[in-house]
Amino acid sequence: MTPSDITNLIRKEIADLQQPIRSCVAINKCLVTPTRIIFADHQRNDWGLWLVLEERPDTKDGYKIVFDEDSNEFGLATKGHDTRAVVIGFYGTFVQALEVM
Repeated sequence: MTPSDITNLIRKEIADLQQPIRSCVAINKCLVTPTRIIFADHQRNDWGLWLVLEERPDTKDGYKIVFDEDSNEFGLATKGHDTRAVVIGFYGTFVQALEVM
């Protein structure tokens, strides 16, 4: 997948919504160009995922929404105790991950 493929997937999902998104995150401000980044799982194993949203893009803290192209699922990550962010879990679609945040 390419960054534009992932961006288009997110835009299509948002455009197809029947109900408003239940989130206090300003989506347009927080979406980032999808970038492949190494995250850690709970066992500290490396995991290459796409970063697609930063809750606080200015400070890089707060929650992050990630995309796993192998499972085609979006999930949440947060800043870890070392240099890698830690994956919390996967929730399905972009909107489902956003609403869990």
